[in-house]
Amino acid sequence: MTGPSPCATCSSRCCIDYVVTVTGYDAWRIATESGLGFESFLVYFALSDQTKPGFVLKPRGTRYDIALDKVGDFRKGNPCIFWMDFMNGRGRCGIYRIRPHVCQTYPAYLSHGTVLLRDDVYCPEGAWHLVAMDLPEFRGRLERFQVEQEIYAYLVDRWNRHVDLSGAQYSVRSYYAYLSEAYSEMERSRASLSPQALRAAVERWAADCEAGSSPLLANVPLHEPYERWNASIDSLRLAIERNIVADGSVAAEA
Repeated sequence: MTGPSPCATCSSRCCIDYVVTVTGYDAWRIATESGLGFESFLVYFALSDQTKPGFVLKPRGTRYDIALDKVGDFRKGNPCIFWMDFMNGRGRCGIYRIRPHVCQTYPAYLSHGTVLLRDDVYCPEGAWHLVAMDLPEFRGRLERFQVEQEIYAYLVDRWNRHVDLSGAQYSVRSYYAYLSEAYSEMERSRASLSPQALRAAVERWAADCEAGSSPLLANVPLHEPYERWNASIDSLRLAIERNIVADGSVAAEA
């Protein structure tokens, strides 16, 4: 926003009514920067639509997704676990700087490269105006979100393939360990890129996703400016294909 954010007068309906689903990167970043374990702030739940992508814990088993936990029972009407309640129903996000991408981009979405506003937001009517928003900033967040969703979908797919081939049952702790190792491995390569190079890579990646291609697919060539991310993507592929940690950190449950 170029002016005061509507969040300054937030009454927390979005943090109460929504299930705040997260990508693996969101979970990894929160855990890494807060020092919290995944299980202390995440919940996993069965998808109501089992045709949607989700991770499994046993071959051809129930598909799950992950979200930020809530205070008390995990249900609509209870606030996000990171919500800090102030007086008179006001409050703030306790992890605002490292909040998930779905929160960073609310209430905007990207359509053919254009930033638009959702029409089902909980914010007071007229709280958000495109003319008052920092559209390049929101576009960057939305493009990064798109990239992270694709990377996470790739990780989920490779995990599910491993589970199916192993014929074993796994705990959610094993899945969290897998995510932690995968993102730690990838972050070492990401860290070698300058902010400008990473931004350029995200822009190109998002454009290719919009066109229906993906740098995570082996038959799609990598181009500038993200060809320098080639080593990161290749190392991620190799790490996943060897099940990330062969030393037993991701082990089947007895």
